[in-house]
Amino acid sequence: MENHLQENLPPQESFQFQTEKKLFGIKELLKMTFILIKERLRTLLAIWGVGLAVTFFFVLINLLVLVSTFKIVLKVPPQNLSYLFSSSSSAVIFVLLIVIFVIFTFLYYPWMLAALISALGERKGFKEAIKTGWQKMLPLLWVSILSGLAIFGGFLLFIIPAIIFAVWFAFVGYSVVLDKQRGFSALRFSKQLVSGYWWKVFA
Repeated sequence: MENHLQENLPPQESFQFQTEKKLFGIKELLKMTFILIKERLRTLLAIWGVGLAVTFFFVLINLLVLVSTFKIVLKVPPQNLSYLFSSSSSAVIFVLLIVIFVIFTFLYYPWMLAALISALGERKGFKEAIKTGWQKMLPLLWVSILSGLAIFGGFLLFIIPAIIFAVWFAFVGYSVVLDKQRGFSALRFSKQLVSGYWWKVFA
């Protein structure tokens, strides 16, 4: 990840990169963030636009399903409503809504996150970032599930382990997209990045 940072900073700005794993100060981080966002603003807005379009599409599908169901209910006599809601058609509608929700929740987020990371960290254009996000979507989803399970298990052990795990695995997304790590390797890589700087990352 350090290599990506060094390669991808705007050429007009020079920063003192130190190979001895010394963290940047808050002012340096804010300055670097501002420069990167300013330079990649059009690409980021385009990716966010795709995200909004996908969100609108899934919301529209859900509304159409709900409206269709409501119209069917209005046409059914009150005495037959109980039969309607216990019928196979109702089960199909319910399953369809769940499938749409699962697809949107578990695929949309890692796709957009990977695209944004690629646009910033690898300086890819809009199409390339969207493509990379699509390619990294499932690996990032799997790593997110693993880290989520670890953090959830930490909550079962009285919260403090969950906080530790959350800081350790704060960079799993970057590990997958920028450093080509997968699965448990991405978790270990993120933990190595945090090693020795847990409190500073936490702060």
